[in-house]
Amino acid sequence: MDFSHVISLLGEPRFGGFSDAPSDPAWDRLEGELGTVLPEEYKSFVSAYGPCVLHGTFYVSHPRGAALNLPGFISRVSREARDSQGYHPEEFPYAVAPEPGGLVPVIATFDSDLVFLRPPGDGADEWTVMIRWDTFRWEWHRTGFVAFLERVLGEPEEIPLISRESFEWSEVPYEVSEYQEADTPS
Repeated sequence: MDFSHVISLLGEPRFGGFSDAPSDPAWDRLEGELGTVLPEEYKSFVSAYGPCVLHGTFYVSHPRGAALNLPGFISRVSREARDSQGYHPEEFPYAVAPEPGGLVPVIATFDSDLVFLRPPGDGADEWTVMIRWDTFRWEWHRTGFVAFLERVLGEPEEIPLISRESFEWSEVPYEVSEYQEADTPS
């Protein structure tokens, strides 16, 4: 995977390297809990940039992050989805991981929008991206995670997940979250 366009939009990663994901046991643990193998491009991006905030409004969690903890985030969104499906099924019409074939929540925004990875199926051979806007409207983007991220960062008016005001205001497009490794089982 070529990350040169992401690097041109965000700068060099300050957390890890793009090749760190395959050797990180935190990914293995998470995938075991989810019962699925996440796309390499997504894991490579998160491993390189770490738990981070993009343009002050786009929160990217990491499986070892403390404040932006990916397993905790997935668990919280999954619980909210199950609760919502009982009362307002239109808010979460899709299964959410760890349900088999469920969407995997990976990003939240300051405005309560959610970005999910959608497993292959329904005519897509690869992982794609779903957005759940805070208005409970859903959008399926039939691209991989990195291509989606490049569109959000490069053309924020096209997919306005990053607040336009924050995008224009923020001089630092990417900040590593205050990193403290979450307690992990040995």
